[in-house]
Amino acid sequence: MTTDKARKIFNEYFTYKNLKKQHIYLLVYFVQNELDNFENKSMEVIKININMRKNGLKFAEILVKGSNFKSREGITFNQDGFVGFAGWADSENWKPFVIGFCKWIDYILMKEKL
Repeated sequence: MTTDKARKIFNEYFTYKNLKKQHIYLLVYFVQNELDNFENKSMEVIKININMRKNGLKFAEILVKGSNFKSREGITFNQDGFVGFAGWADSENWKPFVIGFCKWIDYILMKEKL
């Protein structure tokens, strides 16, 4: 799975209008679970920022820390609709974010009718 493919799947099924705060908190659960099982186990979610509109999500970011940094992007839902995945990460460190994101999509699609 690539970041582009994860974005494409997200855009096929979701809009910011049908995302609620609890969806972002659920995403944190899936991402942290992947980080906990990731080979170096050195990253963790440290902060969640969520801005809502009356008709859905406006912006959200999940920030992480690692053994050599204090705060970086995990996943960001930008106001323009772009979903960012660990833009700082190398060819391995982005994987727990994308895997957690895809598991989150699967879970929501299985449990909810969006």
